[in-house]
Order: sequence, then C-alpha cells, then structure tokens
Amino acid sequence: MKSKSVLVVDDDEQMLGLVEHWLEDAGYEVVACSRFETARDYLVAHPPDALVTDVRLGAYNGLQLALRASRTAPGTAVLVMSAYDDVVSRRDAAAFGGRFVLKPFDRESLLNELSEASSTSVAV
Repeated sequence: MKSKSVLVVDDDEQMLGLVEHWLEDAGYEVVACSRFETARDYLVAHPPDALVTDVRLGAYNGLQLALRASRTAPGTAVLVMSAYDDVVSRRDAAAFGGRFVLKPFDRESLLNELSEASSTSVAV
C-alpha cells in the first residue's frame, strides 16, 4: 500500500522538523517546506494527499495554501496549525475544508487531527 503524501509548511524550522519527523515515523511520505513560494509551487506540481500548514508564513498566510489546495486538488486533507487561537483562522480553515490545530500539540494530537482531516476530505 502506498504511503499517503503530506506537504508540511512552517517557517519555524524547529517545528517543521518535528512535524516532519512525527509524520515520517507514522508512515507518511513527507515533503517539508519552510517557504511559502516553494510550498505553493510544489502543491501545484505534485498535489499531496494532505497539507499541514502554519497560518503565519512570513509575508504570506498558510490559508492561501489551503485555498489553493481546495481549488487545484479537491479532496486534499488540510490541517492548519497556529500558535494563536484566532476565530477567523478557525473559520477560514473550515471554509476550505480543513481542520485547525492550536500549537503546541503533541504527536498523538497531530496524528488524530490529520486522520480526522483525511476522513472528512472527499478524495483522500
């Protein structure tokens, strides 16, 4: 059985590495990006089964990636993470078919949220 592919995007290198490690250990095929532009280009060229993105990505917003995923690759599971509990970000993540997870979180919480996001997406 083919592993599910996950694009992880966070400009915090430490968090990016941790999430990448947890997902790889759980059997996912992970591509990690610390820059919005790199992630955007990858998302279009190689639509993943799931997108895990931070909301704040320097001058950009991870919700823009969630929107692009919903338009270019419907069925992509989306998990939006943030250190800020923002009602608007929660609402926007849900509008793009995604789930919102508040940092900090542990490995089990991440895997559970990703599983929930995958089960509610159409084509994953």
